[in-house]
Amino acid sequence: MIALYGLMKHFKLASQLIIFTTVVNRALALILYFISSAFVFWAVWSIILIELAYFDWRKMNTAKAVTQ
Repeated sequence: MIALYGLMKHFKLASQLIIFTTVVNRALALILYFISSAFVFWAVWSIILIELAYFDWRKMNTAKAVTQ
């Protein structure tokens, strides 16, 4: 919820928060849970989240560099 609010307000830290929590979540899931078809679904969803957060973060960095 905090990350979503941060993305809507264009906080730079929000994208990094989403990337960090998603990667940690998937790493822990690999260790703790049995890999099934549902795991593959959530892994694909996690990759989509990471890509969107990264592109948003990169866009904010590019816009900041242009305006300075």
